[in-house]
Amino acid sequence: MNQAVQSQPQKTDSSYSKCMQSATDDLVEACSTVGDATAEYSRKHPAVVMMATFFLGFYVGWKIKPW
Repeated sequence: MNQAVQSQPQKTDSSYSKCMQSATDDLVEACSTVGDATAEYSRKHPAVVMMATFFLGFYVGWKIKPW
């Protein structure tokens, strides 16, 4: 059993770093894409975004009841 565990290739720090860098790059790209799409939608439909933001703030304010 020890031989089976030892025969598996171990990830080196270098390959782990490359994997994490790739995952980080993918996340940054996805966030950038969502941000760009949101900004474009906001430019095309400012009233919808304003009302959604207002009601979201109203709802959150109502739930935390600051008064």
